[in-house]
Amino acid sequence: MALEKEQDQPPVRKIEIHIVVGCSDARDIPPVFNAARELEIKTQRSRGILVDFQHDSVAGVFVTSDVEASLRKLIMARLDYFCTYAKIGIPIEIFVHLVDHGDVRLKRGADGSQFSLHEIEVADEHSPTNCGMRHAEEVAQELEAELLEKQVDFLFTELNGRRRHWQIRDGNDIRAMMKHVYEHDGLIAAGWVHSITDFGRHAAEQKAILRHAIDTGPYLRLHGLMITAGVQNFKDNTYYRVDENTHLLTFLDKVYERMREMIKNGWGNRDTEARKEKQTPLIGSFHISEISNARQTAITLFKGKDFKAAQVFAIGGRLLTEYYRPFGGYKIMSFYYGVRHLGLKDWIVIGRNQSEVNMIIARIKNDPLMDYICKAYSVNLVPIVSEGVPAQEPGIEE
Repeated sequence: MALEKEQDQPPVRKIEIHIVVGCSDARDIPPVFNAARELEIKTQRSRGILVDFQHDSVAGVFVTSDVEASLRKLIMARLDYFCTYAKIGIPIEIFVHLVDHGDVRLKRGADGSQFSLHEIEVADEHSPTNCGMRHAEEVAQELEAELLEKQVDFLFTELNGRRRHWQIRDGNDIRAMMKHVYEHDGLIAAGWVHSITDFGRHAAEQKAILRHAIDTGPYLRLHGLMITAGVQNFKDNTYYRVDENTHLLTFLDKVYERMREMIKNGWGNRDTEARKEKQTPLIGSFHISEISNARQTAITLFKGKDFKAAQVFAIGGRLLTEYYRPFGGYKIMSFYYGVRHLGLKDWIVIGRNQSEVNMIIARIKNDPLMDYICKAYSVNLVPIVSEGVPAQEPGIEE
């Protein structure tokens, strides 16, 4: 990237890369969040800080080896992008924010200042705004029962042309396929995915998993990567940190604060109401991490509609183009849930060029379980080439 030159802007003295790992849930990112983010980016730029914002959509915000590898690849790509700045000594700070969601509140006497999971509790166990991955194990059991009932035939072609065939008659057939393709020694419904039992603890656990992966892996441990974890509540747009990094107030905290202030002033009220209800998205989407405003891009370019909250159920990541790589359990459960329970037939596949789009579709079709879901439920994969659309103004509503 060439050095940025803007009129009436101070020189860039620092770069901050912020990567938010949010949920696939259609209510995760409303237009007012995007608008608040863009305003905060402008504020930071006026202070000499260039903010680079990226977003991944991960069911339940589970940090699996697939997600960790995706984040590592995304971070390296962004560091490459800002190489020109690094060469002249401008510091680059990297933040990863893990943002789960659930109907949570502060416990009696807590003020949230400790950024601790012990400060929050579930307000309503049965709230429609709770993360659907509280039922991940149930969804896995449902998929497995369907495969057994239909006695599905799976044909898997390896890159070398060798073919593998499994006809599902009993658990042994499922185990054989799972071990060969997904490296899981067991059933789909037994240990491949886990349900979320406590939102605050889950977010803190995922932070610990990512911290360990970064600290014991190559390269990134040398660059002071910072990780936050929190739970957002769709009902009142609160965001509770649970990472105990009380010294660290980040760009994302400021965005949520700005978003709540905008909502108080009448911005995005209809979206706020939509986030309180059970999600009923219009479409699903697969997107590369770097697509700007991926949900808005999907609904705008496919439906020609203005973007509103709860319209797009999303699955995103930097590794989606690795067509030779099977999907992870949580992405598969997310896709199955979106197709089976949310009734999503149209899935928009967004890449920055045709090659990326083709590789994402190839990965879906090469994966036995993903391909089965597509065929069994007549899923329509819609290719779209775009680097993303600008964030729209949410507008003031009466």
